[in-house]
Amino acid sequence: MATEITMNDLLQATIDEGASDLHVRAFMPPKLRIHGELVEIADEAFSEDDTFKLCHEIMTAEQSAEVEKNGGADFALSHEDGTRFRVSVFKERKRWGCVLRMIPSTLLSLEQIGLPDTVKELLFKPRGLILVTGPTGSGKSTTLASMLDVINRERGVHIITIEDPIEFYHTSKKSLVTQREVGDDVPSFAEAIRRALRQDPDVILVSTMYVNNEIGAVVPVKECAALIHQKAPDALYHVDAIQAFGKYRICPRQLGIDLMSASGHKFHGPKGTGFLYVRKDARILPLIYGGGQQAGMRSGTENVPGIAGLGVAAEETYRDFDAKIDHLYALKERLEAGLMRMDDVVLHGMQGREGAPHIVNASFTGVGSEVLLHSLEDKGIFVSAGSACSTHKRNA
Repeated sequence: MATEITMNDLLQATIDEGASDLHVRAFMPPKLRIHGELVEIADEAFSEDDTFKLCHEIMTAEQSAEVEKNGGADFALSHEDGTRFRVSVFKERKRWGCVLRMIPSTLLSLEQIGLPDTVKELLFKPRGLILVTGPTGSGKSTTLASMLDVINRERGVHIITIEDPIEFYHTSKKSLVTQREVGDDVPSFAEAIRRALRQDPDVILVSTMYVNNEIGAVVPVKECAALIHQKAPDALYHVDAIQAFGKYRICPRQLGIDLMSASGHKFHGPKGTGFLYVRKDARILPLIYGGGQQAGMRSGTENVPGIAGLGVAAEETYRDFDAKIDHLYALKERLEAGLMRMDDVVLHGMQGREGAPHIVNASFTGVGSEVLLHSLEDKGIFVSAGSACSTHKRNA
């Protein structure tokens, strides 16, 4: 690029335009995601040297080494005005690139994000486990930050967060807040949990996703469970299995899972249904919205048809399971092979049988997402240009 542009210039443009994301790629101009659409903010494209320099402006030597070793690195970054960004630096076709997502600087109240008073009441319980689950862009990080802020302002306790990376900074108020970032402050989640139990904690936060819903990466759940239970025997290990149930044989006891959530619509169950697995001897506090039937033990009339339908769908999902999964992998591998024969196509995540059988993530250099979607629709092929359930809200 003839005109020298720094990463600080690009971050300032992201802030000024109110964009959610900044994309930096070789042989393309910088792009911002504004109201859900990618928009070019320069006429000239970056060279390979440009993107290399821009990425290294915001990385430490350790982060650069991680990219060289693993093909990518994720971390958080603070702009000079205090605005926080979640950063993903990666290599594609030996070229450097990165995506930076702006993290909202203002903590929203529970009322502003639409949570009922019942949720606030949970934050004052003496013990228990609160699960925050949902698809990409649904507001999990914002919800957790708002809940922690309530505890921080209104309770005198010690809050420990274990994050990768830290997104929202919490200044100690009535509570004492300790925020630890995996990689910078502690080598692993398991080590952080073990140490946390010796730091007089009142509130600890940890969860993992079995399968990433965007790139199909698979978390070694059994190994994570073993480490967590070894280092912190009293800790409860929750797994978000929304993308994994029906695609993998999951036996929670064998995997060491204490709690697991799944959604019915992912395996053709009735809409609005799902389930939470709770290990038999795990103790968690119940949550009841309204009602009062059966001496306050039940919140209302149960959705019996939905429950029955969910059970039938789960049963059908695992009928002839191995043949179904082999067929899915065959389709995935055929699609990936076809995409790799095309010019300027980049596959992300784990390919083939290393990743999930039902997820392929690809980007097409120089092709607008809407143009691609409409072209494929004309051929009867329907795909998503991002998370199908993303709200495109900056605070989500």
